[in-house]
Amino acid sequence: MKVVTTRSGRLEGDVGALGISIFRGVPFAAPPLGAHRFRPPQPAAPWHGTREAKRFGAPAPQDRGLMQDIGEPNEDCLFLNVWTPVCDAKRRPVMVFIHGGGFTIGAGSQDMYDGEVLAQRGDVVVVTFNYRLGVFGFGFFGDLLDSSLGATSNNGLRDQIAALTWVRDNIDGFGGDPENVTIFGESAGAMSIGSLLAIPSARGLFRRAIAQSGAAHHATTRAESTRMTELVLRGVDASAAHPDKLWSASTAELVVAQRACFRETILRGPVGRRLPQAAMTLLPVGDGDLMTDGPFDSIAAGAAAGIDLLVGATADEWNYFLFFVEPNKRRIDAAALSKICEKRLPGRGDEAIALYTRVFGESLPLWRIYAAIESDRMFRIPALRLAEAQSARHAKTFMYHFTFRSPLCEGEMGACHAIEIPFVFGLVDGTFGRAFTGGGADALALAPRVLHAWASFARTGDPSHDGLPAWHPYDTSTRYTMRLGPTCELESAPLEAVRAFWDDVQ
Repeated sequence: MKVVTTRSGRLEGDVGALGISIFRGVPFAAPPLGAHRFRPPQPAAPWHGTREAKRFGAPAPQDRGLMQDIGEPNEDCLFLNVWTPVCDAKRRPVMVFIHGGGFTIGAGSQDMYDGEVLAQRGDVVVVTFNYRLGVFGFGFFGDLLDSSLGATSNNGLRDQIAALTWVRDNIDGFGGDPENVTIFGESAGAMSIGSLLAIPSARGLFRRAIAQSGAAHHATTRAESTRMTELVLRGVDASAAHPDKLWSASTAELVVAQRACFRETILRGPVGRRLPQAAMTLLPVGDGDLMTDGPFDSIAAGAAAGIDLLVGATADEWNYFLFFVEPNKRRIDAAALSKICEKRLPGRGDEAIALYTRVFGESLPLWRIYAAIESDRMFRIPALRLAEAQSARHAKTFMYHFTFRSPLCEGEMGACHAIEIPFVFGLVDGTFGRAFTGGGADALALAPRVLHAWASFARTGDPSHDGLPAWHPYDTSTRYTMRLGPTCELESAPLEAVRAFWDDVQ
């Protein structure tokens, strides 16, 4: 039995198979229920006696059919989880993970985010948490409802800030150092980090950040966010004249109403072009309140100066979406490829096709050319631009390119979106990790290199360690990038011709 005293009361946790102390389902804020449904998180109420912290809390409301390993969703969802080697006074680095899922699905309790191995091998304290999703977390009501109703925007980001505030105030009791906190996240979690880097009220809650396959271009405008939120309101017959229906609607009714957003055809892309996207419709927004501007512009202006940053993407990000989101695109022909690229890159679509065909190979099927362009447009180029902006303000900026190929779908998934997650958490030999990575010799050899790079960065702000070649910081003169795969190598300006193509794409 492990008991820790927090500001809200005592917690009793478990001890895992590796000897790690684990505390699950810890409330970091009050339940956002009733009148608080669309309002900022409030402090968790204290409790008397010792609260059992051995089971994960409920995940945020979401389409349950898309997620199978998270338990039953509930609006009472603001819980976090802690894995720590020892609850002592050692003040270990703290790594707080923000889960992905397009801002509409996911939870900090998913098996693939189990922090036990990372905590044990990295000698760090690992924290995961839930935040409100979909319209509950990213609805924008500022131009739709009277401000007297108290509905605020970016509540999912506000929940993240509340979780980080809890970490600052309590993590020393778990053997962690509140002055050495690293936030890390993948996909929407990394996009959240892009926003947190720009938010003044998040300043001082973390010292370092790792953005995996997501950057600071993945936010939307007031007009676009209003349009999407209005679709949800219509789905429950709510309006400015009848706002009460937004609060009286059931959780299930609101989740169903969100599907109208997914049926919309276009959303602003991260490099300034519009694209079909099935699941990214309710996003962080420059609301003029929590986040006064688009996050990238704020970071470029110095909002994150002094924050150490590690950022990167996988080599074949979009392959994941081609197999699980838009499989019809695997049958794309030349005419359709030209049409879609010209729509997303007006006047330059055919130029992009010709360049990527030349760089990646004339013999590749057209869907792979499409995937390479989308991988760059949605993930690698935004990551590079974030590294460029931050390196101009802070020297401790590092870049990676993840190249390990998944054996899924007869190897056609390649180094797809999320492939790095089991390596970061040290789970390549677990059920999820073996299925995704194959769990073979190459995966087992790479896993400690990646885990210790992340842990080293959390400890010192530098991902270098003895198991990797020297890892130099990124800047625009050298563009040093660590390739992480069966072979790990520091490269200077990889894929430079392709990167340069995007320079004048806004």
